[in-house]
Amino acid sequence: MQTTTNNRPNPDDSALPLGHRMSLVILVSLLAMLSVDTATAAEDATDTAMLATSLGDNGEETPFIVLDDEPDADWFDGQPNRLGFDGARRAVNDEVKTKMQPWTGRPVELFDQEDNRCSGEIVAITGLSLSSPSFLEKRAFEQTVDDTLEDDNQRLDEPQMAHNLWDRGTPTVAGEVEITDDDCEISEIFWGAPGKREVTIMEPIDVTEDERRELTRQFRNSDGYESVQQRYEDWDLEHEPTWSLHDGASPTIEAFHSVEHGRTFAIVQATAGDGCGFFRGEFWKIYEMVDFRGGVRLQPIERPDGLPHDFQTVTMAATLQTGEPILVARDHIYGSMSTSRYVAQWLEEGTDTDRITHVPGDFECGC
Repeated sequence: MQTTTNNRPNPDDSALPLGHRMSLVILVSLLAMLSVDTATAAEDATDTAMLATSLGDNGEETPFIVLDDEPDADWFDGQPNRLGFDGARRAVNDEVKTKMQPWTGRPVELFDQEDNRCSGEIVAITGLSLSSPSFLEKRAFEQTVDDTLEDDNQRLDEPQMAHNLWDRGTPTVAGEVEITDDDCEISEIFWGAPGKREVTIMEPIDVTEDERRELTRQFRNSDGYESVQQRYEDWDLEHEPTWSLHDGASPTIEAFHSVEHGRTFAIVQATAGDGCGFFRGEFWKIYEMVDFRGGVRLQPIERPDGLPHDFQTVTMAATLQTGEPILVARDHIYGSMSTSRYVAQWLEEGTDTDRITHVPGDFECGC
């Protein structure tokens, strides 16, 4: 990110108080409350953020929003049905359908990675498993369908492919969404939130040179960074003074500002080295940039255990009513080797973390 003059607005008396203790929870985990009191959970989930996706075949894709990412194996009934080559869906049993019934008819908003949004409504509850076939599986399936397969031992028909996609993926309980906007123009659906206009997107901003230096200093003095430094020094390498500069690397800083709540957050990341038998260092931290007596005080925020160190920030958002920050990210370790999606929201209570994983189709070594 280029360093320019800071364009962060000055906070005023309307900014929310910052004295409360924040802890992290991945919001899809919060929905485990449904097993205790589904109706209450559905009513209270207005300010939660969730993962969402759009799956299908032949240009006919169906939007889904994840409601529970830790279901039991016996929550599902019947045979899975393939959703293109991106996953499979399966019916939930009657008990789960009854528990999840309060979600049916709920309004939701869906977002792509460019922060465009569309309104919709949950019309059905279903099982959803995200995955992709290997190249050989896909070729065997296509040749089976076309009746051009030379070896019957490699035969892979529709039911078998659906089972493979379901079993390989991460089963979830999801709401099937019907788009209600007439002029919905978003690309790949990535995340969503119940209700309408319940979340607001933060604005990406630049940091000043002084802020960049201080963020980098505190980042390099943190315990997690120091542990990677110790590993780096154990390698027989031509060492840079610090591991985040190894082989031409440099820490990156992304900052986001919530206009509505007067809050600013900075994500500092460092990745260095190729791995694959050689040194690889990864670490990140997030700070709230609190304006204090004409300067900026950096407040470290607890990191989620479920989010890797090497990820790509999609956006940051905030709940409209309370200003709780939301981090939306995707994995980009070794390029196409991983396409995991993450939605994290900081709450006053709760420490559970989790993720929903989209298994890629490229299973070759990333080295």
